[in-house]
Amino acid sequence: MGQALAAFSSSPPETFSVDELNFLDNIPDHLHLECPICLQVMTNDPYIISCCGNHFCGACINSSKRTNPQCPLCKASNFEVMIDKGLQRTINGLRVKCIYNDSSCDWIGQLQGLSDHMSHDKRQGECLYPVVKCGNGCGHKDIRWKLTDHEENHCIRRTVSCIYCLATGEHRDITTSHLGVCPLYPIPCPNNCRAGKLPRKQMKKHLSEKCPLVDVQCDYKWAGCKWIGFRGDHEVHAERSESEHLLLVSMATKTLTEENEDLKKEMKEMKTVVAKMAREVSRQGKEIEELKKNMIVLQNKPIRLK
Repeated sequence: MGQALAAFSSSPPETFSVDELNFLDNIPDHLHLECPICLQVMTNDPYIISCCGNHFCGACINSSKRTNPQCPLCKASNFEVMIDKGLQRTINGLRVKCIYNDSSCDWIGQLQGLSDHMSHDKRQGECLYPVVKCGNGCGHKDIRWKLTDHEENHCIRRTVSCIYCLATGEHRDITTSHLGVCPLYPIPCPNNCRAGKLPRKQMKKHLSEKCPLVDVQCDYKWAGCKWIGFRGDHEVHAERSESEHLLLVSMATKTLTEENEDLKKEMKEMKTVVAKMAREVSRQGKEIEELKKNMIVLQNKPIRLK
């Protein structure tokens, strides 16, 4: 009995009640279709029980045996169970219509092919009428044939391209977080200048080179002009301050000339000092050489002991 039960591995992927099925042929009264426990049609591994001859789903009788050793129907304590392949073939060979026949599905086939025809757990399937999940993974459910419109036009996880930079991604990201980093997304100048909206990647150059409402310093700052104002006003400032700028340039040139002369004098003095130091170094070098020679003579001179 234990080996027979162990042969049952898992419950069928899809089960049906008798009321769900549309049989094309009359079912003989002696043919046991439903499991007495789960009341589902025994399409997958029906088991026959030795004590009373009834049939059960493998999963049901296995679960019942673990919790209560008695037969669920006749209450016998000692019984054997074994798979009834003949009953399984008979049940699975029954001809049925699709359970969505009322929805215009005209499929007809053996009961064993009904589950694959409907494929309830899959996005794609032969039958157009089961309610299944969106293939994009958003969790939305609808009748299979209706999902295509949802997946292509309404799903938040459908793949779309950014209308600005053509980057691809999920609709929920492309239309929200992506727009915050999209290099071509038009953004307004932070200074509200008349340039209007510009692609994000151009804004840095606009602010550093073109925006008329950015504060800039005068081109003659180096000469001492302290003017600071909008870039758009710089040209007017330059025209109005032309004479002032000429004076500043003249004064700056004079100052630079004087500083240049001072530097020349300092360089001349430094050259004199360097030349003097060079002569001193040369003199000291000669003295050192002379001392070295004297030391050699002294080292080689024999010492006389008195």
